[in-house]
Amino acid sequence: MRSAVDGRTEHEILHNLRIWGQGKTLIISAHRLSALTEASEILVLQQGSVAQRGDHDALTASAGWYRDMYRYQQLEAALDDDENEKGVPHG
Repeated sequence: MRSAVDGRTEHEILHNLRIWGQGKTLIISAHRLSALTEASEILVLQQGSVAQRGDHDALTASAGWYRDMYRYQQLEAALDDDENEKGVPHG
């Protein structure tokens, strides 16, 4: 799984959203769940219905799609970091 936005750019976007969004309600659609860790409320939609609801800590503490996908993405990021350190090209 690859994102069109690298980690540094994602960090800059989220930083600016935090500043711009103070006191506002923001709706963010994200494939990379690391972008949601500071959200006050996260909704997981499956087949048009809310399957899970809570903040990042609550959703990673309980079994379900969010926790499974977050763990998968963390593992994938760690493997990518390891490949980058070894100079392995991405395919």
